[in-house]
Amino acid sequence: MHILMVAAENDALPGGKVGGEGDVVRDIPVALAEQGCRVTVVVPSYGFLQQLPNSAAPVETPFEFAGRPDRAALHEVTGRTAHPRVRQLVVHHERFLLIDPKTGKPRIFWDDPADAPFATDATKFARFCAAVAAFLESGALGDVERLHVHDWHATPLLILLRYDPRYQRLAALRTVFTIHNLAFQGIRPFHGHESSLESWFPGLVYDRKQLVDPRYADCVNLMAAGIRFAGKVHVVSQPYADEIVKPATIDNPYLGGMGLDADLQKARAKLVGILNGCAYPAPADLEFQKLLEALRATAAGWLEKERGSEYHQIATERLVRLQANARRPRMVLTCVTRVTVQKVLLMVTRGRHSQELPLARILAELGDDGVLLLLGSGDPILEQPLLELARQFANFVFLKGYSDLAALLLYGAGDLFLMPSTFEPCGISQMLAMREGQPCVVNEVGGLKETVQDGVNGFSFTGTAPAELADNFAAKTLEALELMKSNPSRYRQIREAARSARFSWGDSAKKYIETLYT
Repeated sequence: MHILMVAAENDALPGGKVGGEGDVVRDIPVALAEQGCRVTVVVPSYGFLQQLPNSAAPVETPFEFAGRPDRAALHEVTGRTAHPRVRQLVVHHERFLLIDPKTGKPRIFWDDPADAPFATDATKFARFCAAVAAFLESGALGDVERLHVHDWHATPLLILLRYDPRYQRLAALRTVFTIHNLAFQGIRPFHGHESSLESWFPGLVYDRKQLVDPRYADCVNLMAAGIRFAGKVHVVSQPYADEIVKPATIDNPYLGGMGLDADLQKARAKLVGILNGCAYPAPADLEFQKLLEALRATAAGWLEKERGSEYHQIATERLVRLQANARRPRMVLTCVTRVTVQKVLLMVTRGRHSQELPLARILAELGDDGVLLLLGSGDPILEQPLLELARQFANFVFLKGYSDLAALLLYGAGDLFLMPSTFEPCGISQMLAMREGQPCVVNEVGGLKETVQDGVNGFSFTGTAPAELADNFAAKTLEALELMKSNPSRYRQIREAARSARFSWGDSAKKYIETLYT
């Protein structure tokens, strides 16, 4: 079976990842290849991926976009996860290069103003999909038997195959749509803007009610198009599949189908939940002092680039102080996260029964016996309470930024990992922490519910409204700390159960073949 995967991210290519989609698109093709499939992965070049080592000369094809003739080049490149039955392709077009004015480096995703959300990216990915359709029709992508598109960025391809008569032959392809992040839906106008469906594909005759956003009658919803048009709709855990067919509640607006629950309910018969996998290399073995040295060097580097940053200044000072104390703290808590409502709201939301922030309660309990090392950045509004906590508590190190090395070290260095997500389709951080023997504190949602069992290989809590969840997060973390102190042998059993848990990409690949591609 030959599967074509079309995506925005691919961590098999250096620099080709922003979030969890990149991890999946890196790993699942190899796992499918091990089951005998052939897999071709294609992503945009973003102006730099086409410069990776090439295994063949690029192939060019003409296509039409925005009512004008255009051309794109298809490059086969060498990735980090080589397999003889996996091809790594990038489509190059000069418009795919977007330079971040702050860093001077290419970006995969762009931040548009609030009055034009997704505009830049939607046009970029619509052009990419138009080029992929042309390459697919020309035969440059081979004898594709299954078409697997990832998130809203790739669904314009499904729209073209459904409505553009030039691709009528391809309309019979069996298709799969994977939802990685339901919160981002690619909502754009039907017309009246340079980033609109009719600007991208003028003259396309389409059924408006099959593309319309359920809330905005003048807009196309590209995520909804994937749900409606694909033969199978895939999400990355079974509990998450059960959650998103329900509407959000007044108490907790962060659960449910995020406005697409009616579409997902209609698609229930073709909706499949398959847990993502995780790689299992040899466990890391790192001395605490070496961890601190690596983190200090990271924070100092950020401070050098952003002189005067209080975030980096406090983090650097705290790490220097920790290094000066040769004794490892009795309890080391870690967190690697994006600073978003999904990931950290429950850390900084006041509960029903306590006016203290959950993190403040946890840090107070840790006292001189422990430290919390948190790596992440994102929403400035949510970063602010983390800064205030860092000012207040000497046992809190907030590393505002991201580093692959720092993240890897933190997964392997702690005694307890904090991941109280408001929702979580699958989650990879809990798997990475668990494989190093670090139990996690998680909210019982989505893939966290499927991977962490309370009191067995970690600690989990439930609740309804955010205030109740915040209280329960703090209480469950304090319970874990108490167990760590009062019953170390029992805590070691939980650590070993976390280390022994296995979430195999091989198992995931078998389910893909049995349920998505049949």
